[in-house]
Amino acid sequence: MKKKVFLVHGYKSSPSGNWLPWLADELRNDGFEVCAVSLPDPAEPVMEKWVLAIRETAGEPNKDTFFVAHSLGGIAVFRYIESLPEDARIGGIFTVGGFMSSLNRRELESFFQKPLDIDKICRIAPYIVAIHSDNDPHVPLSYAEEMRKNLGAKLLVFPGRGHFGSQEKCTELPEVLNALRELIKLEEKA
Repeated sequence: MKKKVFLVHGYKSSPSGNWLPWLADELRNDGFEVCAVSLPDPAEPVMEKWVLAIRETAGEPNKDTFFVAHSLGGIAVFRYIESLPEDARIGGIFTVGGFMSSLNRRELESFFQKPLDIDKICRIAPYIVAIHSDNDPHVPLSYAEEMRKNLGAKLLVFPGRGHFGSQEKCTELPEVLNALRELIKLEEKA
């Protein structure tokens, strides 16, 4: 079965923002089916609307389904995973500059009305990779450490990359491409 990757943008962004178009092209060249999720009202995010958009785009995921999410898109993917049936399984989740607990920003609080169902997320998504920078001005490294500790995420820290966004003029992200390629090779050996 063909591997499918859903790209999920973050706050105040879009499917054509930052490194997402580059990654989509690279993944297609590798033979993946790629779909970028367009989240509604990215400057005024509402968790229920974002989860619905992911659900409508991703349909019924399976073990050949992967998600790559930037920033707030990561918590939206976690909330989507919580909404899946108990027996659902996906290939993995890659967060870039992601987080799983509140940044104490009023405009993002709909995503944190209740704690994450960590057990369910880990059961459905056995592979979680957190890609982070040591100088992220929006999401400190401690948030990625929290994902490593609580979700068992593999943490990849890159120096001086900021939030991997428009501020840093980040239009390519080989780190996430290489991490995804590495995971696929591991799965094929298993």
